Amino acid sequence: MESGDGLLSRVNLLGGRLDAGQLINLADWAEELGAPTLEITSRGKLQVRGFSAQSELLFTRKLVAAGLARETAAAEAARHVICSVAADIDPKALHDPYAIAQQLDTQLSTTPALWQLPSKFLICIDGGGGDLAYKNADIRVDAISSAKGIAYRIALAGSRQSSVLLGYCQVQHCVDAIVILAKEFLSINEQRKDKATRIKQLLNDDTLALFKAIVRDMLIEAQLTNTEPTSTKLLGQQAGWFGFAPPFGVMSSDTTRGLARLAAAHGHNEFRVSPEKVILIPGGRSDLSAPLKALGMIVTDSDSRLSLVACPGAPACLSGSTATRSLALTLVEHIPDLFDGELRTHFSGCPKGCANPQASPITIVAQQGKFDVIVKDRATPLNENRRVAQNLSTEELVMRLSTLSNTLEQARRDDESLSDCIARLDIEQLKIDLNT
Repeated sequence: MESGDGLLSRVNLLGGRLDAGQLINLADWAEELGAPTLEITSRGKLQVRGFSAQSELLFTRKLVAAGLARETAAAEAARHVICSVAADIDPKALHDPYAIAQQLDTQLSTTPALWQLPSKFLICIDGGGGDLAYKNADIRVDAISSAKGIAYRIALAGSRQSSVLLGYCQVQHCVDAIVILAKEFLSINEQRKDKATRIKQLLNDDTLALFKAIVRDMLIEAQLTNTEPTSTKLLGQQAGWFGFAPPFGVMSSDTTRGLARLAAAHGHNEFRVSPEKVILIPGGRSDLSAPLKALGMIVTDSDSRLSLVACPGAPACLSGSTATRSLALTLVEHIPDLFDGELRTHFSGCPKGCANPQASPITIVAQQGKFDVIVKDRATPLNENRRVAQNLSTEELVMRLSTLSNTLEQARRDDESLSDCIARLDIEQLKIDLNT
């Protein structure tokens, strides 16, 4: 993909898995051939920027030789699977779906008919531990506990809670069910003039009936014994791992090598890279906390940097006109009460909002060094009334957000989060506060 600083390449890590040697190799190759930085994407891939056409080809050859990519570009692009990264080490998980993901990944990359799936198409396989419960996917299967044992819930177009249920199948039928649903999507899409890139775009009563019909023979009656999705904390010391997060999901090559050496020094060789942009060290303990902090990593839920979601901005992105991440860190420094680790604030270098296409409590959009503030919406808001301040300078932005922070502190009820407080407050009142 072409970007502002050259070509970029994304390394697909099935189940987020890689070892210390692979991590060091990626850091070395990024430094040698592109920009000396690794970025975690929202699908748990590792992204490297700054390639020329020639150096990207060399990088791809190294990935293929190391078993980190498919040799055929179309086969690599067809790998639309994410699966739980911690299900085998999470005592809350119901089933480890890694073997299912491996089988499906092989089918997708070796079946040319499936190479036609759109680039944004996503298949999510959740082992029931909760690390992917809120990930929106086109096809998702979630482990459930039934009276007859572990089964998988098959659903379309959404998170675990919002997706449209088709039914339940046995573990051994998951891959067949997913493949036949993907092929049905392609068949339905082929008949449309305006091609859908996601299942949600073509889902209606008629197409839902078609999807249900093609998997009907694979479905089982399942009397559920546990219907509540669990919520898995990834950061810090957990039952099966120690989790840490690079700010913005970005690590320099030097820091990456330092992380690999640190893990090895504590007797660990494996990493799991999560779509939540958290990296897990299986078996890791609390003695990793201090040295990880020294490397600039986030290790607790209260770290204010967790509030920040930001694209690279300029000059890395062709669409960006303003740097975003340095501004975000500056705001954290000046207004720590607003950025409390819970209130997610999206900084976008342009109205596209690639880093977070969904609505955020606060979205700050940069355009040519000026900033708009949007509340309860996305970078290009569905409701323009939620664009509560426009064309602010950096100084004005700091001042207005400081005012907003004071307003929220006064308005917040006992035990109410900042996000919930913003959701409750009237848009017009927020608009007044941000423009006085």
